[in-house]
Amino acid sequence: MVDDSIVRGTTIKRTIEMIRNAGAKEIHVRISSPPVLYSCHLWMDSPNRKNLIAAQMSKEEIKELVG
Repeated sequence: MVDDSIVRGTTIKRTIEMIRNAGAKEIHVRISSPPVLYSCHLWMDSPNRKNLIAAQMSKEEIKELVG
């Protein structure tokens, strides 16, 4: 699975759960952008930094969270 970014972590977690429920034995995830650590005031719906998963967790912690 390729995703453009992980911002909050909620979408990728649901997507991985759906893929597992469909019967996948393995899931390989590749994220094409660097971790989003800071909010961007140019985004229309930019979350606060406390809601950015990469600002709160390490890559290993994110991996465990999303499964």
